[in-house]
Amino acid sequence: MKIRSFYILKNGFTLVELLVVIAIIGVLIALLLPAVQAAREAARRSQCVNNLKQLSLAIHNFHDTNTFLPAAGYSKHFMVAPNEAEGKTPLDISDDISKGRRDISYLAQILPYIEQQSVYELALEDAKIGLGDPDGTNRAYRGPTKGDYDDSTGVKQKTPWNAKIGMFLCPSSRNRTIADNNPGLTSYHCNRGDLWVYWDWYTVTRSPFVMHASGTMFGFEGIPDGLTNTVFLSEMCIGDNKVSQFIRGGIGNPATDSDNNKMSPVSVCMDIRGSNGEFNTTAKKAASIGHYWGSVSNNRATLFFTILPPNSPSCSHQDNNEGKVLTTPSSFHAGGVNVALGDASVRFFSETINTTNLSYAINGGVDGFPSTPRDYTGPAIYGVWSQLGTRAGGENPTMP
Repeated sequence: MKIRSFYILKNGFTLVELLVVIAIIGVLIALLLPAVQAAREAARRSQCVNNLKQLSLAIHNFHDTNTFLPAAGYSKHFMVAPNEAEGKTPLDISDDISKGRRDISYLAQILPYIEQQSVYELALEDAKIGLGDPDGTNRAYRGPTKGDYDDSTGVKQKTPWNAKIGMFLCPSSRNRTIADNNPGLTSYHCNRGDLWVYWDWYTVTRSPFVMHASGTMFGFEGIPDGLTNTVFLSEMCIGDNKVSQFIRGGIGNPATDSDNNKMSPVSVCMDIRGSNGEFNTTAKKAASIGHYWGSVSNNRATLFFTILPPNSPSCSHQDNNEGKVLTTPSSFHAGGVNVALGDASVRFFSETINTTNLSYAINGGVDGFPSTPRDYTGPAIYGVWSQLGTRAGGENPTMP
C-alpha cells in the first residue's frame, strides 16, 4: 500500500499576521522616534554651541588685531569713508554723531575673522557707495542696503548683506529660509547691557559692545568684572514673518508710555505672555527678530539685553517703535539658551535664571534713579542675569 504525503503550501501571510507585524513595527517606531529626534536635536545644539564658540574666537582675534572690541554700532571701521570725505579723522564726529554707516553690526565687523573676507570687502565698498548714491552724498543716514545697487560704473551689484552665512544660523532655528532678495538672517546677537534703552543711545556703555560714537573704545582691560563673568553673545530665535504671535522670534507691544526719555517697568513685557508660547490676546505684534545680520538698528536685528530671563517675551515700546525693542534671548532648545561669555566659553543658561526687581522703571528719578535710563551707572538691579550683562558693575555673580 502506497501512502501519499500531502504538503500544504502557503503563498502569503494571513490578514491577522500582517496586522501583527504592522503593529510591532509601529511600536518599534514609536519607541525609536523620540530617541532619534533627541539625537538630532543634540547634534543641532552641539553645532549651535560651536557657532557661538567660533564667533567668540573671532571677536578675540578682532581684539588682538585692533586692541578694542567690535562696536555695537557706529563702527570705527565703517565710519572712515564718510569722515575722510569731509577731511575728518574717523572719530572726529563731535559735530554730528550720525556721520558714517552707523547701522553696522558686530557681525559685519568680524567677517574677516570667520573666513568671509570677500563679503567684508563688499560691505566696505557698499558703505562707500550705497544704494543709488555713488558719490556718498546721502550715505550718512543709511544702514546696510536691502537690495541690489548700482555702483559708480552703472553696473548692478549684489548687496553683500543678503549673503547666507552658515555660522550665523543656529541649526535648531525653524525659520532659516532666505529668499534671493531678502536680507540675511542671524541667530546670534551681542549683549547691549542691562538697561532697556533705545538702540543708538550711544552714551550707554554698560555692556562690552558699545557705540564707537560715544568715544569709548576699549579692549579686555575695559571689563573689570572679568571675562568669565560677562556675557558677550547669545542666540535668539529668528522670526518667521513680519508679524508673529509667537514669543520665540516675535515682538509684542504692551502699549507702554510714549515718553522718548523713559521706559516702562520691564515687567510689562512679562505681562503679555500668553499660553502655548504665544503672546496674550491684548498684545499687538511687531516685526520679527533676527532679520538683517549686517544691521544693528531697531534692537531686534543683532542686539539683546540681559534683563528678562531667556525665552521670555521681547516687546516694543512707544506703539511698535522697533528702535526701543526689549530683545530677550531665546532658543528652540528645551529650557534655556546657549550663551557665550567673554572668555569664549559657551554655557547653557536656564530660563529660570535669577532676575529680580522687574517692576523697576529706571527713569524719572524714581527710587533715586536719574531722570533718563541712559544715565544710570549703578550696579545691576535685575538679579544675576543683569549682573552678567555688565562689564564694570563691580558685581561678582555666582554663576548659575
